[in-house]
Amino acid sequence: MISRFFRHLFESLKSLKRNGWMTVAAVSSVMITLTLVAIFASVIFNTAKLATDIENNVRVMVYIRKDVADNSETIEKEGQTVTNNDYHKVYNALKGMSTVKSVTFSSKEEQYEKLTETMGE
Repeated sequence: MISRFFRHLFESLKSLKRNGWMTVAAVSSVMITLTLVAIFASVIFNTAKLATDIENNVRVMVYIRKDVADNSETIEKEGQTVTNNDYHKVYNALKGMSTVKSVTFSSKEEQYEKLTETMGE
């Protein structure tokens, strides 16, 4: 039984040597096919992951003119004082949406500081 195994092994190696170009062609075609399948699979998986990340991490920035109305109120939960009545309308409308996790007020000065930290002066 073991002698048959070695005989088949030697015959296969002899055939591989005789038909070297066919062996190289077969191995190359399988290697190229598997490489292409792996590349396309990784592109598809990364695209799906990117789509779910974009879908779950959306940030919307709303800018409201300060001179439209002047009514000073405090938002109890956040403890922020805002001098624009329209802000509270927008704030309450956004907070009422089920898909909105948080609403944060950022003044012009705070945005300027963030911009100078990011971009430099």
